Amino acid sequence: MLDAAARGKLPKMMPSTGPRQLEVDHTAEAVRRRLAGPPPVSYLRDFVYGAIDGTVTTFAVVAGVEGASLAASVVIILGVANLGADGFSMAVSNFLGTRAGAQ
Repeated sequence: MLDAAARGKLPKMMPSTGPRQLEVDHTAEAVRRRLAGPPPVSYLRDFVYGAIDGTVTTFAVVAGVEGASLAASVVIILGVANLGADGFSMAVSNFLGTRAGAQ
C-alpha cells in the first residue's frame, strides 16, 4: 500500500500496468478523484446503435420496395433517402437526449 506522500505524487490518470497499478488506482483518493472529474467521453455506444438501426431500417425499406416489384432506380432512391432521413433523425434524437440527460 502506498503512503499519502507517494499517492500525492501520482499523475491523475495512469495506464494500468498490472496488479500493483490496480492497487494504486483503487485507493480512496484515486476513486474520489475519478468521481469528482468529468465522465469519460465515448461514442462507441452511439456508433453501434446507429449502425445497427440504420442497417435494419434501410434493409426493411429496400426489401419492401423490392417486394412491391418497383424499378431498381426506385429501390436505390428510397434506400438512399431512408439512410439520410434515418441518420438525421438519430443524430437529432441523440443530441436532444444527451442534452436532456445533462440537465
